[in-house]
Formats: sequence, structure tokens, C-alpha cells
Amino acid sequence: MVTLLTPTGGRPEAFALLERWIERQTYRGELQWIVIDDCIPQTRLTLGQDHLYPVPIWQPGQNTQARNLKAALPFIKGEFVLFIEDDDYYAPPYIAEMVRRLAQAQFVGECGTVFYNVRYRSWYANPNRSSASLFQMGFRVQPNTAEQVANVLGTRGYIDAELCARCRRQLRMFPRHIPALSIGIKGLPGREGIGSGHYPHDLFKPDPQLSILRKWIGVDAEQYAAFHKPKRR
Repeated sequence: MVTLLTPTGGRPEAFALLERWIERQTYRGELQWIVIDDCIPQTRLTLGQDHLYPVPIWQPGQNTQARNLKAALPFIKGEFVLFIEDDDYYAPPYIAEMVRRLAQAQFVGECGTVFYNVRYRSWYANPNRSSASLFQMGFRVQPNTAEQVANVLGTRGYIDAELCARCRRQLRMFPRHIPALSIGIKGLPGREGIGSGHYPHDLFKPDPQLSILRKWIGVDAEQYAAFHKPKRR
């Protein structure tokens, strides 16, 4: 069984897209999807997910990601666990490919992460080689794994950076898959993201016609076209 962990709240448009991406996955094994929602109104779920409601509820300016993920750890049923972020893109073979990778290592991640801001239609290819973004990471459940992850979730640093640093010996990094298996999507409406790429960023390159996004994910790029809001001069 594969368990997906998704903290969310206050992002209905993003989550509806995520359900679309997960529903069409090619993986055909047993799947558990735990959604940890700490906002009011609660997120509408339509795929039979396990829905957790940690308290206190999120307030603007807070970062509750680690707390919410930690709340889900006791409910994991799967042998393989994937961190699935609520506003990112996952191609149909994503889960199947991550399961294949997890057969080779206890922790896995993908380097060379690409990000796309749909509000400003701009993109960035991260040159990361020794670390992965959380939305492209997973782990195989073993006697000490949950404890390692819980310890990381108890720190104040970025979860992905801490996981990569603390679990270095068990971590295997894979090069970016072409065509893209997943993309870090920035700039969707709703609750503000915690990464800098959600806002105008000097490292991001313009893509006014969605050409780069179409190159990465084909016709799925059209699902993001309506979120474009040009920067004010």
C-alpha cells in the first residue's frame, strides 16, 4: 500500500486540481490518502481520503506544515509514503515511479526541481543536486523511519532540507525525469505558500505564452492558464 500525506487548508482551487492529478495516476495498487486540513471552511474532498483536523486552526502568518504532517504519522498504513503537496503538479506515472524508486532506497528524492509561477507565468530550474523539495520526496516505512521523520518534523528548519541532511545515508537522489513527473506550482489562489517562489522573483524567467509549461506537461498546462495575473507596473 502507498500512503499519500497532504497538508492543506484554504486552497480549494489548488486542491481540486490536485484531486484531478491523483485520480488519473497509473498506479493500480492499494492507496491511502491522508489529508490534514487546519482551515475553516474545511476543504471539500471527493476521493474518499482520510481527513484529519488538527487544532488549533491555522492563522495568517503561521507555518503549520510540520505540525500537520506529524499529526498524520500515527495513521499511516502504507509501506511507501509520499509527500504530496496541495498546490503542485503530478503527472500520471508519478506514484508508480516513486514506488519503483522506493524499492531501491529507504528515502528518495528528485533533484533538479523545476518551479512554475502560474500567476506571473514565470519559471525556474533549481540546480539542486544533493537535496530535494518535499513535494518530490518519499520514504519506505521501516522500524526507525517514522521516528526519524518525527524528529525532523519537530525542528524549526525547512522539512525537506532537514530530511535530506539527517537521512543522508539512507537517501537516494534521482535526476529530474523527462518528461516532468512533478512540478512545483507557485502563485495559485488561496492561503499563501511558504516558499519564496509564490511572489515575483529575480531568478524566475518569463513565459508569457505558457510555452515552457506546455513543453513540460503538455495539454495539462491549460488547467493553469486562467490563474495568470500580470504584474502591475
